[in-house]
Amino acid sequence: MGRILVNRFEKHPVLLLVGICILTVFFLEICLRIANPSILNFGLSFRQINRYHPKWLLDYEPNSSSWIRLRGSGNVDYQNFLITINEHGFRCWDRALDNNLSDIQAGTKVIHAIGDSFTQGWGLNYEASYPAFLDFILGDRIRVLNLGVNGFGTIGATGKSMALWDKIPAVLSIYLFISNDYDDDVRATEHSRRPGIVHTFLDIRNWFMQHTYLGACPHALAYWWRWPVNVGPKDLDDRKTFCQESQFEVRVGPPTNLRSDPNKGTMSKKAIREYREYLAQRGAGLVVLVLGPQDTSQDFYWFCREDGIEAHYFTVPEELLLKREGHFNALGNYQLARFVAPLIRDKIR
Repeated sequence: MGRILVNRFEKHPVLLLVGICILTVFFLEICLRIANPSILNFGLSFRQINRYHPKWLLDYEPNSSSWIRLRGSGNVDYQNFLITINEHGFRCWDRALDNNLSDIQAGTKVIHAIGDSFTQGWGLNYEASYPAFLDFILGDRIRVLNLGVNGFGTIGATGKSMALWDKIPAVLSIYLFISNDYDDDVRATEHSRRPGIVHTFLDIRNWFMQHTYLGACPHALAYWWRWPVNVGPKDLDDRKTFCQESQFEVRVGPPTNLRSDPNKGTMSKKAIREYREYLAQRGAGLVVLVLGPQDTSQDFYWFCREDGIEAHYFTVPEELLLKREGHFNALGNYQLARFVAPLIRDKIR
């Protein structure tokens, strides 16, 4: 019997090569799972809540949850938070008992908070994201849904809101624009134009990335390269920062530009203009928050102003950002919610 198999592989060397490749993949996967390096565990945990999307490249996997943890030097957690995705495919409270969707009844007004990882509350548990703080500040008869997704640009952010609209319509949408949204929209547009067979392949690849260390390697290594995790106890956030809340406020400042550049961000601008019209047809409002001070942010801010879209430009001091990371810390998200609340109160009465 063994000789028959050998003869078969001798006659078909491609089968032998495929067999060797499969065994090698299994061997490497087993080795990586035994070693369980922190960076690959982080990559796999992150990919488990993500799914492939043919229009805006990625989205969240409904009914999923993952503990995102990444250790630095000195046994210090560089990342340590939980992400829970509900049945509708957006981030929610991590305990079912805290689920505030059950409070959406007749008379409850809903707000869609859309954007990327800054809206999502990357690096923090759900209750420390700015939409959760805003939900608390605005009171019981208003629900703020956190539709932020890591890696979204304007196309993905607005598209996700419109896809959810028939199930959970809103009276207002708040879009938090970040300077890299222009590039994210270029990638999303190029990606959506690919032929169907490519989308099928990418869907299969995403499954591989969700379930194997080998598949998670590219994302994990890219994260490691972009944000080296050589952090130690000296890098921990100073507790006094959170005890002196009144000393830190979201700093609002006008950009230096006076006009937008029609050659920049054309896909993002087209998406926000179409979204504004979509909301207007349904009697809903739109408020755009623009995080500066990058030139891209200034350009988008002035475009919104020129196009009649309500926009508010702001910058954030380092005290309100996660150290060595750049996203808002818990206090930063709280201060952002305090900044937004008075801007929208009259729009949701």
